[in-house]
Amino acid sequence: MAVEFRTAVESDAPELATFPIEVFSETFGPHNTAANMRQYLSTSLTPEVIRTQLQRSAGGTLLGIEDAIIKAYAMVLPDEPHAHDDLPADSLFLQRFYLDSDLHGSGVAARLLEQVIDHVNLSGSNGLWLTVWEHNPRAIRFYEKFGFTTIGACPFQFGDELQSDLVMLRPC
Repeated sequence: MAVEFRTAVESDAPELATFPIEVFSETFGPHNTAANMRQYLSTSLTPEVIRTQLQRSAGGTLLGIEDAIIKAYAMVLPDEPHAHDDLPADSLFLQRFYLDSDLHGSGVAARLLEQVIDHVNLSGSNGLWLTVWEHNPRAIRFYEKFGFTTIGACPFQFGDELQSDLVMLRPC
């Protein structure tokens, strides 16, 4: 069955809080301590946090569904405090972008990001920005293919470690 896309609703929050745990752990677990991973996952990916973000996203959370299971999702938030001075004032923030690893190379991530960009263009925003861990070259290359450029960096507190994220912008 092909991945189908739809807009998330508030009742998706519990599954959206559990789905990315495996994806996040696969991607970042080998590079971080177990304690820092537990702390981040237990505070940033709870149903309450996700529910609040879904409410703020105002239709800007898109899901990729396969066989009734969430396999990908992207969340765009408005009015997020900017991580860099060079961001347009009315830009939107790509807060979350997760893809099940069994879909890597399938084109699903590209289709999802294209839908996100369409959403941002329809919103009238002048840009879409995101932060990505500086040690995630696969993600950085992916975003660059879609016109994102690095405009700076910002600190990211991950448990007891201060890491650095790149700030990337795609004008719309």
